[in-house]
Amino acid sequence: MLGIDFEVFDAHGKRVAIFKKGIVVQGDKENYIIDSGHETYSVTEKSTGRVVARVQRRGVKDAGLDVQVHMYLPNGFLLDAGPQTINLGGIKMTGNVFKNCGAGIAIG
Repeated sequence: MLGIDFEVFDAHGKRVAIFKKGIVVQGDKENYIIDSGHETYSVTEKSTGRVVARVQRRGVKDAGLDVQVHMYLPNGFLLDAGPQTINLGGIKMTGNVFKNCGAGIAIG
């Protein structure tokens, strides 16, 4: 099963949600709207309505994931990544497709 694991942090370094295999398994429901649908899973900031993290499953046979994040990493870096762009390490990547690999992007 295709999936993605990551933690979501706020600007102060506080963990606000955890995604496992593309599904939100834990989240701060007091300050965030945690949506766990059948195909779409998201974390939205209640105060601004801004989607912080969203994972959408596509298809069954040729399954894929669309992942979009606008969240802070534990070190305070604001990661802005989606299906078309990412701002990582001072560069911006666009138009890239990762296929048949263990990890398209691994952030450690």
